[in-house]
Amino acid sequence: MGTLLETWGQRYAFKHDRVQHKITFEVPGFTLSAVESRNDEIALLFEEAGTRHRVECSVAEAPKLIEALLFPTAKGK
Repeated sequence: MGTLLETWGQRYAFKHDRVQHKITFEVPGFTLSAVESRNDEIALLFEEAGTRHRVECSVAEAPKLIEALLFPTAKGK
């Protein structure tokens, strides 16, 4: 449960915490959280090569950035 098959053929698990306004996405070896930020922005939080990152983006930009981070080798995007 919580694993979706999306139109681009990639699978991921997610958890939605409505109290903390946070969605956590997981693929093998990688976890990314999206949280509501200030001024109608989304903060993407993830760790890569031992370094924690926080990327602020607009609500409109968030889906493409999340997809690119979860599936960096997806073709046709």
